[in-house]
Amino acid sequence: MKKQSKTQTDSKSGAKYRVKEVPYQQKNGKRVVKTYFYLPYRDDYGKRKEKSFSDIQSLRLWYNKFKAESKAYGDAYWQLSQDQFDEARRALEIATNANRLDLTLDRAMKIAIEHSAEKTANQLITLQQVVDEYLEDIIRRKRRPSTIWDVRYRTKRLCEKLGDRAINSIKEHDAKEWLDGLRQLKGESKGKPYPVHSLDDFRGGCYGLFKYAIEEGYAVRNPFTQKQRDRIAINDQKREIKGDVNVWDISTVRTLFAKLEENEEYHSLIPALALSFWQGIRTSEIQRMTWSEHIDLKGKVIKITGDIAKKRKLRRFEICENTLHWLRKYKHTKIANGGKVAPDKFQKLRKKFVDDCSIEWIANGARHTFASCHFELYESADKTTKITGHSAEQLKEDYLNIGFTKAECEDFFSIVPAEVAGDNVIDISKAG
Repeated sequence: MKKQSKTQTDSKSGAKYRVKEVPYQQKNGKRVVKTYFYLPYRDDYGKRKEKSFSDIQSLRLWYNKFKAESKAYGDAYWQLSQDQFDEARRALEIATNANRLDLTLDRAMKIAIEHSAEKTANQLITLQQVVDEYLEDIIRRKRRPSTIWDVRYRTKRLCEKLGDRAINSIKEHDAKEWLDGLRQLKGESKGKPYPVHSLDDFRGGCYGLFKYAIEEGYAVRNPFTQKQRDRIAINDQKREIKGDVNVWDISTVRTLFAKLEENEEYHSLIPALALSFWQGIRTSEIQRMTWSEHIDLKGKVIKITGDIAKKRKLRRFEICENTLHWLRKYKHTKIANGGKVAPDKFQKLRKKFVDDCSIEWIANGARHTFASCHFELYESADKTTKITGHSAEQLKEDYLNIGFTKAECEDFFSIVPAEVAGDNVIDISKAG
């Protein structure tokens, strides 16, 4: 939690500032506290702003320079040369003759600069060229593979329509026409129309592309305007499309893991599926986990670091007792997986397994089943959200009335390897 002090006055410079102590977590797990100095000021247009400094000396230097520049600016503000005065008078005469008294001189100058930049940019670079450069940039910055794939896919669809166009010739009506066209297309993988939230993701991805183009000087406006998203409406439409939250029948889960143990070909799937069913970890996160960095069997702790977490927030939580048995028995699969918890081509191997067993796989069902059973068993939103990363509101809305009984939940967390089940050593109280 941030600690904030009242406004203080620096005795040497006279600057009024605030101090904040900001705790944060380093990659190695160590918690440290940094102190920042915040200086409020007004810019040339009178807008309130705030600048941060890591030490008081830097604040003093900047504040003294700012005061000196502000004084010089104020003294010279009304001192126009005769040439400047004549230019301003002629510009006002042009606006009067054109009956455009609403067009101020500063706005006229901005339009002229934008038009000049647009004319130059139109002659320099196409949308496809900017997309290629943008992809190279995010790869160089080591963005997540899923992020790179997403950007490549969405910009590819845009280039199919507008790739040969000069990037600065693309206007808002072009962007709208393209997005409207996507509504008529079918999704490549499922043969269904793109839902509203997917179109919103297309718009957001292309907004980032044009933001990069503007920063690099290739464009002067962003046709994909970043309008305020109505997340509530979008989430409602998601639920309307996907329907109720789907979960696994507990007896089916028991059968599934029994079949996994029977066939050695699929043993490498067991650690990843155990983490999915009894820790509620997302598949995308599991596929990036390693035994050494994210799982501490001795300390019975799992750490989902920010670099692999979907929401880029660190999560640390205890390993459920039955999960420990699965992980300890099948940890040897890491030799084949190069230290990764999940095998290469995990989802393809999982599909082959469920097809062989004639079991219909429920997308996201393992995570939903865990969240439902854990919430029902402990009746603690805080305890469950710490593991899953859901918000408490989403947890209660989606998982409160799934219908599992406490007995079923206890049965779910008692599923262990065959030889352990014979010993009857599971402690359900340690499932969270």
